[in-house]
Amino acid sequence: MRRLTMMIAAAAMAIVAMGAITATAFAEAPEFLPGTAGQKYTGSNGEAILATEKKGTIECKTNKETGEVTGTNHKEGIITIDFETCKAFAIIGAHSLGDKENIILVHGTTLLCTINTSPLEVGIVIHPEEVHIEVAGKLLLVKGWVIGKISGSGKSYTTNFEQSSTGVQKIKNCVSNSGTKEKEETLLTSEGTGTPEKSSQTGKGPIGFEVSQELMS
Repeated sequence: MRRLTMMIAAAAMAIVAMGAITATAFAEAPEFLPGTAGQKYTGSNGEAILATEKKGTIECKTNKETGEVTGTNHKEGIITIDFETCKAFAIIGAHSLGDKENIILVHGTTLLCTINTSPLEVGIVIHPEEVHIEVAGKLLLVKGWVIGKISGSGKSYTTNFEQSSTGVQKIKNCVSNSGTKEKEETLLTSEGTGTPEKSSQTGKGPIGFEVSQELMS
């Protein structure tokens, strides 16, 4: 009986220890340091493609982005992406409402998160405002959020958004803010009053900070 009691106690201690390790692994979400509020970065990337499950793709040959760190937690930010030379479902001249032909302008917020702890992979969640896109008299709506990887050091970083299949994002979720699991990635595209389709965003490119940063986790 004594041996059984000791075994149970040892098992309980092991469970507590494992819980402590897990809590430690996610105790600190990734952050930019020094990450001063207002710290800006810019990027100039190549082709970006949003693919729907059935309708087709929205493709832009290039895109430029500007962003900055906000608040005091070094994890959050705001971003503006200027997609250029765009076409939707093979029709050229796609543009966001109120913008020039071939230009799709996106505003949103960003959040750093942990994709994996071993090996460590850091993610960036982009929560864009809803985007209304017009092309050849059609009105499209893109909404939701998307998750990609971010890596680098100093002033130079790279973001990478990938799909696992048409309309399905490769990275579906991640963890931020002391173990809080972000909702599953959901990017949706609809035409007019039609049913929204699951969509995926692909694109890769460099971003550069004005002042050197360290990505800590």
